[in-house]
Amino acid sequence: MINSTTTAVSIPRTIMRRLPGACVLCLLITIPGCGKKDKTEEAKPEAATQVQETTDVSAPVLPPKLYTDPSQQNRFESFFTRAQASFIAPTPGMLIRAETKSGGRIDGEFIRYTADGLVMDSADGYVTLTQAELTEKSQQELFVGAFSRQLAERQMVFEAADGKIEDEIAAFFLPTGTRTLATRRFTADRMVPRVGPGRQYAAVEGVELFRGQNVFVVDEVDGWIAVKNEDAATRAIGWIPKFSSFLVNPENAEAVAAEVDTLKESGFIVSVDPRRNEALVDLYQWRISDSASVEGKSRLLAFYCGQQKGVRLFWVDIKDSASGRRLAEYSESKGFKVF
Repeated sequence: MINSTTTAVSIPRTIMRRLPGACVLCLLITIPGCGKKDKTEEAKPEAATQVQETTDVSAPVLPPKLYTDPSQQNRFESFFTRAQASFIAPTPGMLIRAETKSGGRIDGEFIRYTADGLVMDSADGYVTLTQAELTEKSQQELFVGAFSRQLAERQMVFEAADGKIEDEIAAFFLPTGTRTLATRRFTADRMVPRVGPGRQYAAVEGVELFRGQNVFVVDEVDGWIAVKNEDAATRAIGWIPKFSSFLVNPENAEAVAAEVDTLKESGFIVSVDPRRNEALVDLYQWRISDSASVEGKSRLLAFYCGQQKGVRLFWVDIKDSASGRRLAEYSESKGFKVF
């Protein structure tokens, strides 16, 4: 039997007014439900047997009681509530990765939330996971309560150390320093930055970047960079995937090698063989990257292979590390091709 879930995802007007820096989504989603997926054609149920199940995930999550001082608790609850409006929940069919505390890792498509967890469609069929089973990182990426708590707690620590009360949304997500650490060139056609370093963060309202413009990096977290659109600007405009931009000087072999090392550490690159102009990558990370980022990473690997061989022929074949299937090729002379 196939279940379906109708979920209204909306943000109260009071929260929207308190969060001018974020783009808040109002969605009505029909989500396929769970139950062990049958791989055989004969086992498919008839449409007449479908059951409607409704789960409301739009209701605000109540903040936990963490502080004995009422003023501190109220402050924490205020940030917790505001943070919820900046969370973008996974939508049905979105590829997600769930890492468990026992060391397991499950890749698959998001199906729906349950009362205490979620259902995903993995290579082995439907899998139901509770939030408590997942690592802290996975919880913060997939559940609004864990997401909001970590940001609210971070803000409380920030204010306690700085002694300054800050109500702007930038205090949640953007770095306090504005010194330019690096200059990169934006390579996507256009992109709206996010308020935090990850695809679970909402978009920044009224800000866009376009192909060819320079961006000035002020911070980097897990493959995302906080950028300014002018070197002299006093605050960042938001976060973008690092490899939707490229080195201003790709002829700098040391800088190219350093960025390849970063991709190895992140798990995106499993191995790279410059002699064969071949790179094996993690298929999940490849699939969740935006189109500009996969092209940027491929171009980086092409330069790396050529520079490591001491030639000026910059090209690379990209393959899935698990299956060996060819995913793409990049050539500085012929461009980027996805298979």
